[in-house]
Amino acid sequence: MKLFFISLILIGLSVCTTHAQEVRWGAAAGANFATDSIMTFKAGAKMEYGLPYLEHGAFLDVSALLAMHQIRTPQRTHRPLFLQVPIHVGIRRNINGGYSSCFASAGGYTAYGLYGLNTSSGGGAGNCRRFNAGVGLKAGFDLDGVGQLSVGYDYALIGLYDNAKQGSFALLLAVMF
Repeated sequence: MKLFFISLILIGLSVCTTHAQEVRWGAAAGANFATDSIMTFKAGAKMEYGLPYLEHGAFLDVSALLAMHQIRTPQRTHRPLFLQVPIHVGIRRNINGGYSSCFASAGGYTAYGLYGLNTSSGGGAGNCRRFNAGVGLKAGFDLDGVGQLSVGYDYALIGLYDNAKQGSFALLLAVMF
């Protein structure tokens, strides 16, 4: 698993070095809402790499986010913290005379559980899976290349606990450098 994440980072860095002028870095933070209306957080770093040879306005969006999830069952409450690495391909279109733009992206993510809290009301502590993967969609506005406001949805293809698949909405604010 560690080899997989190291490989992703090395591939991302090698792509970045080929055309450094098309790379934007940023920091993102926001709220994460599980499908059962529980609010947690997401925060981390992001990188956008322009893909003009595909389509004008196309980009690759890669992030490394700390994402807290909360899963409730009748007997247990799990609060695992994951290192989530979404890799999305998106398109951006200028609006408002080029001062701002709207964007949409889609792709997959992998997540590795770092630690968490597991409380039980009854027998056994139960187990929460350490690895998670899924698909995601994101849409938002880029404000003059300085900040971004986005809304996203991630759906876990691997259940975190007892094959209970979980989706989550995220409202993120990013500052781009």
